[in-house]
Amino acid sequence: MSMIKRMRLFIYLMIGVALSGMAFLMCIPFLHYDKMQSYQEIYLDNALYQSVKISDRYGEYLYDGGYSDDEWTRLATFHVLGDTYGSVPGAVLNDIESDETLTIDLSWQKGAYQLLKQSGLNGTILAADFRTGEIYCMVSTPSVDVLNNTEVEEGAYLNKATSCFPPGSTFKTATIACLLEAGIASGTYNCTGREGDVSCLTAHGSVNLKQALYESCNCGISYFGKTYLTPSQWEKDIARFHLLDNTVIAGCEIASGFVDASEDWMWAMDGQGKDLISPAALACFYGAIANDGIYHPLTLNMGQTLEEDEIMSLGSARWIQEALREGMHVWYGDALDGWGKTGTAEVGDGTDHAWFVCCLDDPEIVIVTMLAGGGSSQRAL
Repeated sequence: MSMIKRMRLFIYLMIGVALSGMAFLMCIPFLHYDKMQSYQEIYLDNALYQSVKISDRYGEYLYDGGYSDDEWTRLATFHVLGDTYGSVPGAVLNDIESDETLTIDLSWQKGAYQLLKQSGLNGTILAADFRTGEIYCMVSTPSVDVLNNTEVEEGAYLNKATSCFPPGSTFKTATIACLLEAGIASGTYNCTGREGDVSCLTAHGSVNLKQALYESCNCGISYFGKTYLTPSQWEKDIARFHLLDNTVIAGCEIASGFVDASEDWMWAMDGQGKDLISPAALACFYGAIANDGIYHPLTLNMGQTLEEDEIMSLGSARWIQEALREGMHVWYGDALDGWGKTGTAEVGDGTDHAWFVCCLDDPEIVIVTMLAGGGSSQRAL
């Protein structure tokens, strides 16, 4: 073979190798599409996180291309903002696309966080305008300092405001609402301390429907419920009140509530049994009562208009308002400019969750406090 032919063959081989290499390189994005897409998304997300700004309702920055320099702000807003890894379901940073102004008031947020810390217990405080659904604060403990998270407490990534827990006696109001919607607004029961499998800590004696509610008479609520309601009717009304919804915060999927009338229905009507309700759903329900029966979903986005729903009649809402206002006056005098309901929920492990839900007259705010393992509801007041 001549030198020229050998050179020509060598050149053809080199061209073939080069073309094969180019073809291989062109195939890489298709062979590793998922990884390439993931790297691109990470790059774009990081660029977004470094430029986006999030402020409270008064323009106070909570996140300005990065977390606040103030430790209390970071801790108080962690479950609202989340982190850049999506560790907190439903957090604002998970789906953010541009600058946002939130409905929360940073001063309320930090104040609520400090109250929880002072209690020495883990729990949640949620406060919202019951006319519009705008959330003023939504705090959960334990929290995480995203700039100093070397030691993270167990359960710190759980937003207790959007998680479900046994609601205890705060749920009695829902059973009363079912009775009222069924046309039962009065009645008398003699509580001896036991009604079937249901018991009270003390014998309440003769109680009417209002007294059964604000004196938190387990036996009375169960008696009225089993006498005038059916399990299926009760379950349908509970669902109609949006207490089981996982969409009570607009744009944020939360834990779904649960009730089961097929087992321990008597206790379920008192907020025990297998009942599981989120603080956010309770806030919406009590807010609807304060709003004369009109339900508003909650929102974290300023200026967002949401569809309302009439979940009970004006008469039912006003009846509950009056009953719980009367009860607050009986138990606490004029300490509260509004009305509310306490609750102690048995967890099943020997501990109790402490609850307090109240609606204020001015400002028109619904507040839900839940202290995990808090024991007596008095600690949630």
